Amino acid sequence: MYLGISEIKELASLMTEKTGVDYSKYGFTFFRRRLTNFIDKTQIKKKQQIEEGLDAECFVDKINEAMSVPMIELFRDPAFWRQLKKTLSAKTSAGLNVWFPNISGGEELYSFLILLSQLGFADTARIKVSHPSQSVLDSIATGRISGKFDEINRLNYERLQTAESLDNYFVEADSESVLKSDLLKNVTYDKNWFLKTDTDEKYDLIFFRNISLMFGKELQEESCAFFYSKLNAGGIFSIGIKETLPVPARQIFSALNEEERIYVRN
Repeated sequence: MYLGISEIKELASLMTEKTGVDYSKYGFTFFRRRLTNFIDKTQIKKKQQIEEGLDAECFVDKINEAMSVPMIELFRDPAFWRQLKKTLSAKTSAGLNVWFPNISGGEELYSFLILLSQLGFADTARIKVSHPSQSVLDSIATGRISGKFDEINRLNYERLQTAESLDNYFVEADSESVLKSDLLKNVTYDKNWFLKTDTDEKYDLIFFRNISLMFGKELQEESCAFFYSKLNAGGIFSIGIKETLPVPARQIFSALNEEERIYVRN
């Protein structure tokens, strides 16, 4: 099904109204590509089917899931994880409060949980993961990773330069690798779009890697200002190595490691 520019913009506006996610502020090219992919996979033939589907909770959940790009590697960008481990090792174990505001897959979370275990912080840290799709959250809660990326995962982990075996953190179930359940015990799951979060809770670390690439300039700036308000003084904010911190955000964050896009709240 072909959608013109005006039709795509109409759907972005309607999806914003019906899903609670402000898709009207997403980058147009990204939004069009993800929406087209969803249409092809679900074999939707008419724009009206999307408009009617948005009145059903299950359809909204599916489209919110489809609009995210899952991160499917453990320890993606190993140099980032080496730097983060070094940074966190200088902190005390007195209960890190961590947020993954728009998590799209489990591998990023699992990598962090393994890192916490190695640092001895696993029992005291609190981790919240948020996403507007319950299907995404349910999948993450299983601890399962895809076996077809096993070689990449192992190569990334080796570059972390640790003596511990990656196998120590997983069990095998139905020919799949599953993160040991005790590593997930302090994780809570929040079905919400991050900008709709109304809690006053503050965090010591916020992961937002490879997400703002999906956004338009206005939403990128809005997101950074929001995360600033959610961080404790000296809190850490991380974005993807291919992303750029918006100009206004450079007034409120300082680079802890510019190359790995790790920043600290001023």
